[in-house]
Amino acid sequence: MRMIGKGHAGASKVCSVMNMPPPPPRPKSFKKSSRVVAKHAKTVAKKSMKATAKEVCVLQQSEDVDGTNPVNCGI
Repeated sequence: MRMIGKGHAGASKVCSVMNMPPPPPRPKSFKKSSRVVAKHAKTVAKKSMKATAKEVCVLQQSEDVDGTNPVNCGI
């Protein structure tokens, strides 16, 4: 939430709209949990991008692709 300019209040609103438990009430624990979530989100994003890059390489080297049609993949 801090990455998009919203702090504890924004996280509370998002949690209530999505019917999730509220974020930790103390600022220090909220900041700590935000850092943990950001770290894991970054890890997942990197793994996803690596897998997609490998998929693109495999598709580009495939004999089915002749270079005239675009390679279909989601990034």
